Amino acid sequence: MNCFKVLTGAFIIVLVGMVTQLSSAATYYVSTSGNDANTGTSWDTAKKTIRAGVNVAGNGNTVLVANGEYLLSGQIVVSNNIAIRSVNGPTETIINGNGPVTFSRCFYLGSDCTLDGFTVINGYALYPSNAYGGGVYCASTNTIITNCTLTDNLAGIGGAAWRSTLNNCTLAGNSAGTAGATYQSTLNNCTLTGNSAYLGGGTFQSTLNNCTLTGNFTDPYGSGGAAYQSTLNNCTLTGNSALIGSAAYQSTLNNCIVYYNNGTPQCDAATMHHTCAPDAPAGDGNITNEPMFVDRNNGNYRLSAGSSCINAGDNSLAPTNLTTVDLDGNLRIWNITVDMGAYEYGSVPPTPIELVIEANGCTDNVTINNSANLSITVQLDPGEYTGVNVDWWVFACSESSWFYKDSVAGWIQAGAWHPVCQGTLGYLPATEVLNTSGLRTGLYTFYFAVDYPMDGILNLDGPILVDAVNVTVQ
Repeated sequence: MNCFKVLTGAFIIVLVGMVTQLSSAATYYVSTSGNDANTGTSWDTAKKTIRAGVNVAGNGNTVLVANGEYLLSGQIVVSNNIAIRSVNGPTETIINGNGPVTFSRCFYLGSDCTLDGFTVINGYALYPSNAYGGGVYCASTNTIITNCTLTDNLAGIGGAAWRSTLNNCTLAGNSAGTAGATYQSTLNNCTLTGNSAYLGGGTFQSTLNNCTLTGNFTDPYGSGGAAYQSTLNNCTLTGNSALIGSAAYQSTLNNCIVYYNNGTPQCDAATMHHTCAPDAPAGDGNITNEPMFVDRNNGNYRLSAGSSCINAGDNSLAPTNLTTVDLDGNLRIWNITVDMGAYEYGSVPPTPIELVIEANGCTDNVTINNSANLSITVQLDPGEYTGVNVDWWVFACSESSWFYKDSVAGWIQAGAWHPVCQGTLGYLPATEVLNTSGLRTGLYTFYFAVDYPMDGILNLDGPILVDAVNVTVQ
């Protein structure tokens, strides 16, 4: 649906007096050169430990972490709805649980938290009453782990993560009794390598989309070298090992490649649709031909020209409702029909969405008198993303206070954000969402954004597209 056609008539934004109604979303800073006695409100007054930053952050706030290795003395408990982000990603920012010393996991994350851009290492959760999620324990699958590397974590169940949603993550060398890497989690565009457990060397009771699972293994008498009781969509499983189901056990595999795993059958008690595997049952689009990887010996599991896996999947089984791109970030469906496996042969990055917000017809800074009229318009060209379900957002900032428009409740304090509407992406011509005058003097910044998936959460971890325009009222 075209959200703005429905809402334009009622969507008249009146900013006069709003500043007194709402509070700002703050950022707190953490640096290895900081001091926990500091306020944490700037780099000059940064906290020294992530725990100290988390403890002062309220709902909707961000904890921004500088480069360095942060050695923990116990797990960090995050109870508020906050985002913890590194400045320069997982190669530069390491959270070390110091497991052999502390015997504790790295993070306990409450609902709707975000962990973005860290290496999480040496978490430990083996006590009988607390043996879940060696790296990260999530209270809800609404908690997002993105652009992280989770490695060498240990737990009774879920060596790396327990009940998480993981996007663009690497999980390597984690171990557990059950679920070497993840337990009851959703993984989008992730790689799982060298994880181990007795049941489910890679994952257990999870959903995986566009993932590679390589070199995962179980104990000598274990089951499900890569996956146990899981659903895998457009995944590639190779080089995994187990006595029963060297790749997958009691799992559903859609548009997958399951080849060159160590032990037969590679898929045991499994359901396969449009999957390439030497022991795939006949029919339902399954094939047994070798997949023709580009360079299996060196870990390149992309498809070579002439592979029988090209255009051999089922579009209805592709996980495009969760991620529109393959593991390389290219269009998940190319040349009409989706391929099998985690990579789409010959595909290209998607044409970007063109999204614009204008003030009085300008995309640059605008200055007006307080008696003058202000018109805010938004427009969007969805490019390759036509028909994708997204959240639509329009919000504003004035005098360091944040505001967003809820289509039912009106203006709500930033901290529990809601989209103005939800619906499919389509072409939106220039549409006026504000026409007013008499604003008080000051600087206003207006934002127009769409984010994916359509879940009602303002997810800055992507995919999200935002445009903004500044208005100075004199």
